[in-house]
Amino acid sequence: AQDRGHIALFDRAGTLEWKVPCPGVAHDLHVLPGEVILTQTDPTNVVEMDRTGKVLWRWDARPKAPYADRVEIHGFQRLPGGVTMIAE
Repeated sequence: AQDRGHIALFDRAGTLEWKVPCPGVAHDLHVLPGEVILTQTDPTNVVEMDRTGKVLWRWDARPKAPYADRVEIHGFQRLPGGVTMIAE
């Protein structure tokens, strides 16, 4: 779940398992093997973090000339072999 400045995971009973700050909107969230979370902390990035909130890997979308406006990420997924597909 993502709302009110946080991303959170709940178990089937509705008990909070994990929560980290998220000032932006998270379009997606994936729990990867090893209890690693793949998500966003704002519309322009994708982060892989552990359950403590430590960022292990990060992608920041940046404009390429001649385009100069903000680039948003609208989807992402971990593919077989560990490659991450990101749709900007």
